[in-house]
Formats: sequence, C-alpha cells, structure tokens
Amino acid sequence: MSPARGTVAVVGLLGLAAGVLVTLRLAAVLPEVPNRHAFTYDSSRRALVDVDAADALRRQDLGRLLWDVAGPEQWPTLRLLVAAPAHALAGPARALGVELGVSVAFVGLLVLALALSATALAGGPGEALALFAISCPLLLGNRDLLEHAANGMLEVPEAVFTLGATVAWIHAREVGSARPWGLALLGNALFHVKFQYGLFLAAAVLVTETLGPGGLRRVAAIARSLAGAARRPWGLAVLVLGLGTTLLGAWLVHTGGVQTVILDQAVSLGRPRVVRWCAAVTLFAFVSLAFLADRAWLAALLPRRLRFVWVWLLTPMVLWLLVPFTWRLETLVTSTTFDAGTGALGLVPRLSFYPRAAWMGWFPPEVSWVAIALLGVTLLAALRSPWLRTRLVPIGAVVIVELAALAFLSGRNFQPRLSVNLAPLVALVAALWAPEIRRPWLRAVLAGAASTVLLVAVLPGWRRVPLALVVGRGFESRENGDACREVARALPLSSGELVNETHPSRLQLCNLWVKLLARERGDRVLVRERWTAPGAHSVLLLTDGTQPAGPRAGWRPLGPETSSGVVHGALYRVDAPRG
Repeated sequence: MSPARGTVAVVGLLGLAAGVLVTLRLAAVLPEVPNRHAFTYDSSRRALVDVDAADALRRQDLGRLLWDVAGPEQWPTLRLLVAAPAHALAGPARALGVELGVSVAFVGLLVLALALSATALAGGPGEALALFAISCPLLLGNRDLLEHAANGMLEVPEAVFTLGATVAWIHAREVGSARPWGLALLGNALFHVKFQYGLFLAAAVLVTETLGPGGLRRVAAIARSLAGAARRPWGLAVLVLGLGTTLLGAWLVHTGGVQTVILDQAVSLGRPRVVRWCAAVTLFAFVSLAFLADRAWLAALLPRRLRFVWVWLLTPMVLWLLVPFTWRLETLVTSTTFDAGTGALGLVPRLSFYPRAAWMGWFPPEVSWVAIALLGVTLLAALRSPWLRTRLVPIGAVVIVELAALAFLSGRNFQPRLSVNLAPLVALVAALWAPEIRRPWLRAVLAGAASTVLLVAVLPGWRRVPLALVVGRGFESRENGDACREVARALPLSSGELVNETHPSRLQLCNLWVKLLARERGDRVLVRERWTAPGAHSVLLLTDGTQPAGPRAGWRPLGPETSSGVVHGALYRVDAPRG
C-alpha cells in the first residue's frame, strides 16, 4: 500500500468513526431540544418543497419531481436531492424526523470531510493525524456552527462543500493539475447548496488564478479581448440588442407589462427581474463570445487551469442562474435588500462584524486565545515556508472574497451565520503548522498537547444539557411551534386550501405543520398565503392579528374558531370567488 493510500485509510476511518459518533450524539440529544419542531422561516419553506418532491417521487411523478428540483423555485436544490428520497422511504409520519436527521447527517459528513481534507494536505499518516487532531476539536467547539446542526438550514452543507472545494483547489495547484475536476464538481455543489457562496468561491479562484505570476499580462489580454469584441460588428450587435431588450423590459415594467401562463405558472414581462435578466444575459453573452472568438491567441496567454475554471466552474453557475422565468437571479439580487436588524453600519463596523462574530461564537471561551495562538503559529511558520504560503493563498482568497462580499454587498443583512461556512478552513489553518515540524516525535508531542487542551475545553459543551441549549438556538420559539401545530391538529382539512395571514415569524412554520399533518392523514391541502383560488372549496384560515385581514365575501363558517397561543384558526366554505 502506498503512503498516500495508507494515509487515507487511517485518517479516513478515524474521521468516519468521529463523524458517526458526532451524528449519534446529536441524535441522542435532539429529544432534549424542546423547540425542535419549530423550524425557522427558511427551513420551513425548504421542508415544504422537500415533502412535495418526496410525494412526487412516491407517486413516480417524474415531471413534478423534475419541476421541484429544476423548476422556478428559488431555493437551492442539492439538499432537496438528499431529503426527498429520505422522506419517500420514511413515509409521511416521520417527516419531522427526516428533516432533523438530514441536517444532523451533514454534521457527520463535515467531520469526515475535515479528515479527508487533512489527508489531502498531509504527506503521511502522522501529519494527517496531527492536522485532524487539532482542527476537529476546534470545529466541534464552534457554537455558531452547532446552532444549525439540526434546524434544516444550509450553514453545515455550505461548510462541507466550501471546505472540499477549497482543498481540491489547493491540491490542484500543488500537483499542477490543469483540469481540476474536483474543484469544478465541489464548487458547483456548493453553488447548488447556496447560490451566493458558489459565486464567492468562483470569484476567489478566478481572481487568484488570474493575478498570479504574470498577472498583469493576463489582465491586459482579457481587456484587449473585450475591447476588440466591442469594436467588431457581432460584438456591437450583441450590445445593441442587449441594451434594446433591457430598455424594452424597463418600459414594460413602467407600463404594467404583458402577462401569460406557461406550464401552469403565471409569467409576467412587466417585473424588474426581467430587466435584470436581460442585462445579465447581455453581459455574460458578450464576454463569453469575446473569449470564444479570441480563444486561439488567448490560449497562449492564459493558463489552462484558468480557462478550465471559467468553463467548468463559473459558466455552469451563471447558466443555471439565467434559466428564463425562474427566481434564481432575482433571489441572488434581492437577498441584499433584507434587513437583519443591524441598521446602517459604517466602514469599520462592516469590516469588523464577522471577525468579531467569529471571536464570540467560534471558539470555546476557555481556549479562545489558544486558538488565536495556533493561528499565529501557522502564520509565523508561513514566513519561513514557501510550501505553506502556497496553501494559505487559496484559503486566504476564499476567506477574503467572501468576507468582502458579505461586508459590502449585503446591504443591512449582517448575521453571524452567514460566514460560519468558513469555520472548517479556519480550523485547518490553525493546524497547518504541524506538517512543518519534520521530527515525528516532536510533531506528535506538540500536536497531542494542543489537541488535548482543545478537547478538554470542548467536551463539556457536548454534554446533554449545554448541547441541547446550543442546538435549540437554531429553531423558532417553542410557543410558535406549539401554536401552529395544535391549531393545525385541531382543524383537520381533508381537501381544500390553507389561507395563512400570520406574522412572518410564524407564516412558513404554520404552513409546514398544516402540510405535514395533512400528509399524515393522506389528505391533499393546497398551501397559500393571503389569497384563495376561485370557485367553491373549503378553506382553513389562520390569523394572529398581526396582518390586515383579507376580504371574506362568500365565506361560510364550518364550525367554531380554535386558538393556541396567538394563532387562531377556523374552517370556512367558500361559495364564490373573492371580490
């Protein structure tokens, strides 16, 4: 057995064992989390799509399944591809457990990915064990990451693929690979976990590969290609056509636009997203055609890996965003308008928000300075080691590009969870000094000492009560979960639709519980928000007094109102369309 294979076998099995233990521990603690049934807005909406796709899979309705996976839905699809088969196998009665279980399984996968990353960056089992022994406790002590260990959010899957893609990039640079398929596949997987983060990674890779040695010559070549295309007849035609369609889209927005129905979906050409789509298609088409036209002489100036990354990493992401009449590009643009409650931040608070959040939530308080010291040792070692510097460059590029985008392109959407996908990379950096120690016995002693100190600080946080408290922070309040579930249980709707007029903090959660309980009964309930379809049908109306009531013309009560907490529900028969 070669040393490389031996390293993978030893440390990979250790990582697998650690991942299984972590998964079992989280599963054992979940019953102690009182609000585990209260998913957040995003995770509730995602669970609704998961169970719809699972139902389509059980019915062998491949058209509907494809629509849920690749249709206009703005939510990324990779987690759905894991969750839907699990829901289909487990059945409707275990939907909550499946959603929790899929999230917990990704935590175990993250531990395994960290072990495999250590093997990729090590020259033998000793170095890999040292890397994993230091980085794993740091990762498992990250309270901000564990907060999302079971709540259906995307922070843990993002961390898995950010780590995998970055390490694949480092490995490709070290072996001189011109076609880093691992980077392309894992990077696009990250994109399909969350659009923004795949683009952050692609930007980091493209900028770094462009601005390496000889970077000015590459930038000049790219600028020359684009400038030349703008002077050619076909280039001018693309720009003029694109500008014309963009202005036409803007005019349609101003006048109200044209509306139609395609595949049972309402399509409007009078929305701002049409203007953005036309502008984005024009820009990408122009750049792509310019590079294609000049590919012969650009091939002599641009490295093969840079060209490969453009074609196989970035291009699939952009094409997926630009599929017509989907919400993907719009989601990417409008996600910057969300206000997380931080208010307007100046330059210094913007730049310091995520480093400060990492300091407060990523390391056990008892060893925060130990973690900083380990990071400092790696940076000091990099001053003397060109080999180590070449590894830190990709990690630094990914971290800097992502933090810069979060700081300057996110409007007022500042949340600690948005940068937690970088935690495994930081944990690896804290251990990268170990392979620099050439004497195995000294490396084992120092790595063992660092690992022991970290484990002593981390393990108390994995006791039942503190771990349950941390995991519970990632869910909505128990009161909201109980209210939505109990009202839905008290008012079973065999067929008809839900009209939900509750506060956004409860909106998708109530939608989810109505859907899950109806699935358990075998009923078909159409989930809507604040409007009803025309024609006679039954309606379950949920309110909490926080939203304006819609018209009730033609609604006939079918029984008394039911309440749980602040949520009120009642059944109606709609005998005529709403006016």
